[in-house]
Amino acid sequence: MHYIACDLHKQVCSVCVVDDVVREQEYPLPEEAIVLEEEMRSTRIALARLLNRVREIAGESEPLTVVVETNSSWYWFVDYLEPLVDEVKLVNAEKAKAIASARIKTDKLDARVLAWLARNKLIPEVYIPPKALRDTRELLRYRSYLVRTRTRLKAKIQSQLEKLGISHEFSDLFGKGGREWLGRLRAREPYKLTILGLLDVVNAADRKIEEAEKEIFNGRLKLDRETELLKTLPGFGDLFAGHARLEILDIKRFAGHKNFVRYCGLAPGTYQSAKRKRRKGLVKQANHWLKWIYVEAAHHAARHPCFEETYRRQCAKNGKAVAKLTVARRLAIATYYMLKEGEAFRGAA
Repeated sequence: MHYIACDLHKQVCSVCVVDDVVREQEYPLPEEAIVLEEEMRSTRIALARLLNRVREIAGESEPLTVVVETNSSWYWFVDYLEPLVDEVKLVNAEKAKAIASARIKTDKLDARVLAWLARNKLIPEVYIPPKALRDTRELLRYRSYLVRTRTRLKAKIQSQLEKLGISHEFSDLFGKGGREWLGRLRAREPYKLTILGLLDVVNAADRKIEEAEKEIFNGRLKLDRETELLKTLPGFGDLFAGHARLEILDIKRFAGHKNFVRYCGLAPGTYQSAKRKRRKGLVKQANHWLKWIYVEAAHHAARHPCFEETYRRQCAKNGKAVAKLTVARRLAIATYYMLKEGEAFRGAA
């Protein structure tokens, strides 16, 4: 077995290739274990050349495992390598740094450290879903991004009207009647230009969202057992359930509901020094797509009998923003136990 550890960046990639002939727990790696060490450009051509060189050294039949830490560039890297090597391992960068600093006393992960972790079976691995699921998830993320962007654009139009002191009686300003009213609105420049320009972008976003949804429902979104369970949650339809399903993947990855809530970015961080312990804001290292899904679903879930009293109590005590996060957190907890036990939401009609 040979391990190809890659410290991947946007432009360059540091590579350290080691074998597992002799396993050494001590760091640094013994020089005789290092088969190849170099810096190359982060391109498919450079990667192909690297694999050819490693196979020349190690032999065509030697198993190859590639190790790379999580960052914004891992998608193309994994897509390219999966059919070419025996195994690709995606490393949780934060956990790897914690392991490395405990053993090696360094706060930086480079290729040698990754190679050492791989060689000694200490890699904190991140699950890589099959390519087809990754592609569908990317499409769902695109659709969600468009929806989030459209929401911000609509809020900006509302704020422009407030600046002008203009009120309206539409229950939905962005329904057919409301949009026609905005198109005829008399306002001084630059407000009219801003409102009409933003409305054009909202209309364009509507079209792109519709296109994305057609592609999603054209055989890509699989309404499996877990997705059907998620659809029983208040505020969840086909799209939210399907997207959440592909972000969660396997609920068994989480040791308990607290771990899952933290992964969703809905758990408060904590600061502890000696005997003093206080809560901070929500955790930053999280799946922000799941966080958005649960917060959006909380708009509707707040009116559900299972959450209505909690929402009202939190509103009175801490305000609407905290109340909505509380409901979102309850939805995430319900999700964990629903998927773990294979049961529908118990408050569902």
